[in-house]
Amino acid sequence: MDIITLLITVAVLTLATLGHAIFGFGGGLIAIPVLSILIGVRDAVTLSLVQQMVTVILLGRAIRHVNWRITGPVLAGMLPGTLGGILLLSMLDETILRIALAIFILLYLVKSIAFPNASLPGLRNRIWGAVTGFVGGSLQGLIGTGGPPVVIYMNEIGVSREVFRAGMLLLLAASNLIRIGISIPAGLFTDRVLEISLYTLPFFVLALWIGDKVISRMDERYYTSAVYMILAGSLILLISNVMS
Repeated sequence: MDIITLLITVAVLTLATLGHAIFGFGGGLIAIPVLSILIGVRDAVTLSLVQQMVTVILLGRAIRHVNWRITGPVLAGMLPGTLGGILLLSMLDETILRIALAIFILLYLVKSIAFPNASLPGLRNRIWGAVTGFVGGSLQGLIGTGGPPVVIYMNEIGVSREVFRAGMLLLLAASNLIRIGISIPAGLFTDRVLEISLYTLPFFVLALWIGDKVISRMDERYYTSAVYMILAGSLILLISNVMS
């Protein structure tokens, strides 16, 4: 790998870690599209997995904000969903899944803009939490981007900034632990992946520190607006991925 490619890769992973540290999700949405062009899809997805797992460090402080009545059912659905998604990886068309996810995000954004006060009844029911977790976990296992359905669910039931971030950190960490357990025996942690991870490690730590400082100072309204922007960005990336 030439030095320019390495520097860009490290920069992208650092930015992805910063976003994940602030919002509890979004690392894969930032890293995978760009890194796939630079180093190939397989190494890009594996490096994104490493980047996301680094944020587990933040759970030490954030876990006290987890609302288990809300997050527990989502977690119960996400774990089998992730395993099922990984097992079905070779059987389902990823393009169709990306299109379906893009439509889902688009409809939610339109609803949020056109009918901001409208909400679906019964969303706090634990069954809906488990269903959301299963869908998010399946997408995480299949295409590495299972955050948006869970983000939308958390946003709709109106949790605070701290509860949202802590819940997302916990859920994606649990899902990614399953992915790591399968990725290592599959030989996805190549020498190149390990080398890049080593180079990026100091920047991972810096991004985590900055993200933790930013979240403590960010206004709740700006936080919600930023979540919408990330969802809109993920929609654009999904569409561009499908079209390419």
